[in-house]
Order: sequence, then C-alpha cells, then structure tokens
Amino acid sequence: MNIILKAILIIVALVLALPIAFFLLLMLRIKTTKKEHPEWDEEVPYTQEQRDRDAQEAKQVQDTLERLVVYRTLKDSVQEGMDLDQLIEAFCQMNRISVGDVDDLLLETGTYAFTGEKLFYFSLVRQFDFLGDEYVQLHMDVTYRPSLRTALLFTVRWASRTPGDFFDMVKSSLAYRIVKRLPIYKVSIWVGET
Repeated sequence: MNIILKAILIIVALVLALPIAFFLLLMLRIKTTKKEHPEWDEEVPYTQEQRDRDAQEAKQVQDTLERLVVYRTLKDSVQEGMDLDQLIEAFCQMNRISVGDVDDLLLETGTYAFTGEKLFYFSLVRQFDFLGDEYVQLHMDVTYRPSLRTALLFTVRWASRTPGDFFDMVKSSLAYRIVKRLPIYKVSIWVGET
C-alpha cells in the first residue's frame, strides 16, 4: 500500500511540474528570441492611415453583422402555414431594421421556371449596398402554381425606402388582389448579389 501511495504522489508531482517546466522553457525562449530581435521591442507608431483603415474594416464587419440580422429576422419570423398578409407583415417588420444609406424595395411578380418548374412568383426584395460597391438583395419569394388568373401578371416596381408607401403599393397591386386568396405553394427566403 505504501508503494501505491508513493507512486500516486510521484504522478501528481509530475502532473503539476510539467506545466510549470513548460512555462519556464517558453519564457526562456521568448527572452532568447528578444535578444536575437531587439527591433521587436521598438514601438511602431500607429498612423492615422492605419486608424482609418481599421475603422473602415470595423464598419464593414458591423455592416455585415447588421445584414445578417436582417436576414435572420426575416427567416425566423416566417413560419409554415402563414398567409400572404402575414408574410408581407413579416417582410415589413424586417424593414424596420436599418442597413445603411442605399436601401431599396422591389415588388416583382411573374411566371418563371427558375428552378425548372414553372411557378408564379410574388417576390418582395430588399436591396442594399454591401461593402460600398456591391449590392445585396434579400428575397422573399412566395410561389403559386400558375393559372389563368396569374398568366398575365408581370410586375416590377421599385421604391426607395419608405416602407409604408411601398407596402400600401404592394397591397393595392393587381397581383396581390388576385393571389391573396390562392393557396401558397412555397415560400423561399434567400440572399443574392447584383
């Protein structure tokens, strides 16, 4: 029994000693490296140009996060079984989140075969600038089986960011009045670049 206790004590001592020994070796290596490279101790001035570049990068990160919040907000608020009015309201709620200077809204309707299957699209799109020279479009495509009622409905209406006016225009459109009573086939939310 005495031998087992001694073995346990030796193992515990080694377990405690190894991290300390590793730390001491690391510190010795750092000290040696500093002697080999004294310029590492010199203070490098932080220029205004570097501050501006860092501020721009921080703004880009913030913008990206805000855009992700917009996408997640819409994605999380849309539930299976919602009707067209509820989907429009979810899109309207998402539009209350600001994403920058360029922020436009689009209503686009028509029958297309984007996925190989011919469907009628009732699409609400929010377009905003991304990193200054790119535009991102957040789409909510509400699709319906094509019919005689939807065959001639093609709409493309842009609006600058005045959500109340835009959503009044959406709800007064002929496409809305026709499809609001039709069964929804599928709702897709996705992001694309222009």
